[in-house]
Amino acid sequence: MPRILLTIEYYGKNFCGWQRQKNGVSVQEILENKLKEILDESIVLHGSGRTDSGVNAIAQTAHFDTSSKLPKTAYVPKLNNILPEEIKIKDAKVVDSNFHAQYSVKKKTYIYKMYLSKIASPLKDLGAMQIKFDTIDIDKMNEACKYIVGTHDFSAFKSARSEKLNNVREIYFANFYFKDDILEFKICGNGFLHNMVRILAGTFVDVGIGKLQPCDIEKILQSKDRKKASKTAHANGLYLYSVEY
Repeated sequence: MPRILLTIEYYGKNFCGWQRQKNGVSVQEILENKLKEILDESIVLHGSGRTDSGVNAIAQTAHFDTSSKLPKTAYVPKLNNILPEEIKIKDAKVVDSNFHAQYSVKKKTYIYKMYLSKIASPLKDLGAMQIKFDTIDIDKMNEACKYIVGTHDFSAFKSARSEKLNNVREIYFANFYFKDDILEFKICGNGFLHNMVRILAGTFVDVGIGKLQPCDIEKILQSKDRKKASKTAHANGLYLYSVEY
């Protein structure tokens, strides 16, 4: 049976996350239903990982096995014709039978978007978090990022709902930069704990507005105490940017 890998872009506001849930409509559920329509068989998608309710993806990946002889070039147009406007397929390709969208991952990169304004922007709020300040110290935020690069126990930066027993992750790079009037936080690692990127983003914002100092990040890491870190940043600003195999 061919194994197909999809690359998917979606706007997560109206979904309960990537994974099928009992309490709402997920991206996975919609995709599996639409695949069944075009392939006339039940499909189980295996994603590169979960994204939470409201989180977006520029390049989520997921694989499935099928007995269909549909050409790989047909998946993108056929699916995009029947998918809702919030979900689109960017690519579809055949992969080896030993490939797994989750377990073969080597690196993941996320971007968190925010904007500076004391007045909320209805348009920017769709995909970025408001910071109610006119200025922010991006140099201090980037200094703080240096403390998380490398291999660390990120217990202080995970949700209380995280089910992971191993909280050690390796971060390859993390930095802040302005892209026009949007402040972006880009981070790449071998994996991430539940809400880890959003908690890091919220904590680094506190560094930028002067509530914390860059060196406080090292103390928070060493504490392994979630209560020492800042509030979790909103889901709407988070984007799964890329998955590398």
